[in-house]
Amino acid sequence: MTFANSDQKTCTGCGTTCACGGNNKTSRSRGSFKSILIALLVVVGLQFGYGTLLLLTKEAAKRKVEYIPYTTHMNTRFGYSLCYDPNLFTQQPSTPKSDVEIFTSRDGHASFAVYGSVLGSWGLPQIFDMQVKSFTDQDSSAIVTGRALQPMSYDISATTLHTRQFENGLLQDGVIKRLRIQYDEDSAGTYSAAVGRMLECFHNTSPK
Repeated sequence: MTFANSDQKTCTGCGTTCACGGNNKTSRSRGSFKSILIALLVVVGLQFGYGTLLLLTKEAAKRKVEYIPYTTHMNTRFGYSLCYDPNLFTQQPSTPKSDVEIFTSRDGHASFAVYGSVLGSWGLPQIFDMQVKSFTDQDSSAIVTGRALQPMSYDISATTLHTRQFENGLLQDGVIKRLRIQYDEDSAGTYSAAVGRMLECFHNTSPK
């Protein structure tokens, strides 16, 4: 005598007692889990791919800027040097004894200026605080996004509704040199990497 367990039933086409379909719910659950897992893997893969593409694009832009032959500009009166892309910027006329040198972009969307002056009775922290405040004094929409004061230098960055702005200050032998750069927010793709290189190559030299 043959006994069938409770999970078995006679199925059409089997002809005998068999287990056909007892695990349908389990199969469907596994199928749903697989579909969800595959979808999650696809999403993660797309995000990773986008992040990798963005990183490669930034690196390519940086390498492109590094290979551009920048012009080195030196001021022997105040003792500083800087570099800039001559395809982007052109120097405006100034006198040999001018305290300020101004450069404007050829498309009119960016500019930078270099100031030199004797520190006098001021201290670098005072100059730093004054320059941080100058960003918001000149434009009420300005937000200072970065500030760093070192014993002989400082860095400031800010954004407004329409521009990005940067200032580096260098102190040497009682002389303060300040590089201030700004460009339109809409032109960040053109100027961001170039300005980063300019800020890095702003250095003290030996003044007369």
